[in-house]
Amino acid sequence: MKLTRMIGGMACVVIGIASCQHEAGLGSNELIPSGNQHINCTNPYVFKLEGEYANANGPTTWSWVWSVYNPNPGNGTGGTAQNMSHWGLRLNSCFVWNHIVSAAYSFDSTSWTSFTPTYEPDNSQNCVTDSVFKFNAGTSGTAKTYYRIVLNSNYSIDSTVFGYFKSGNTTPCCTFDFVGIGCPESEGCSWSQGYWFAAPHVNWPDSNGAAYGQITIGGHHYTQAEGKAIWNTSNAGGIKDSKKAFLQVAAIKLSGSSVIPSASVWADVQIAENWLATLNKLSPTYLPTGNNAAKQAAGRIGDWIGSHHCQ
Repeated sequence: MKLTRMIGGMACVVIGIASCQHEAGLGSNELIPSGNQHINCTNPYVFKLEGEYANANGPTTWSWVWSVYNPNPGNGTGGTAQNMSHWGLRLNSCFVWNHIVSAAYSFDSTSWTSFTPTYEPDNSQNCVTDSVFKFNAGTSGTAKTYYRIVLNSNYSIDSTVFGYFKSGNTTPCCTFDFVGIGCPESEGCSWSQGYWFAAPHVNWPDSNGAAYGQITIGGHHYTQAEGKAIWNTSNAGGIKDSKKAFLQVAAIKLSGSSVIPSASVWADVQIAENWLATLNKLSPTYLPTGNNAAKQAAGRIGDWIGSHHCQ
């Protein structure tokens, strides 16, 4: 398992007052609402952020991997703790739900069991009454269990993420702080297709370093008039893959330095441009289709612009 940006484990108890709140279902781009404070309890398990790293293959994603183990397994008396049943966390209020790509757990850090993540109350315990992200896997003896969340956006590390666990009758549930997911790292922003192609009195900047009102996509040079001609073609029967890719890539490139060089969206820009480079220069009468990778990349670019739109 590739692990970088190694972080030591921590588990500190914070005394607070529990409050109750129930949220409605989250929309895909909805931020996570705030929730319960900590209760007075003791955490006998060791939670550790094993690594947070960018994945190498395909569109850029980031994996967050934690481990949990029980240093003193037993029946819950004499300083021991029963096996943990499961645990979960409250995501920060800045977290965007549709940034989650997948979630899984593993008992050996090699074979992973995937599950569909949800954000809802865990009625199996009474330490946390509002919505949580639940890992439905626990510990066995002193062995580590591993937990993973994959995101399509880069997030900061927060050393005081709200967590909870459920155990046996002797070792009950508890809340604690651990090192986890903070807020999205700034990737800049982009203006939309509508701004660049349909808004009145908008002139294209010098995106090529040569002349204003031009852009280079897939190795072909386009004037603003040529770009608008492509924008104005009919979408009857569905937007053509090449048109969709061209418009999304253009929106990012025309936004220039507003989109930082390390932003995750550039990986999808490259996928779309690699295909457009194999085609002749696009025109209203030449808009090929049939490249699913470029089509999906264009869709992700649109999602990125939607969540990083310049105001």
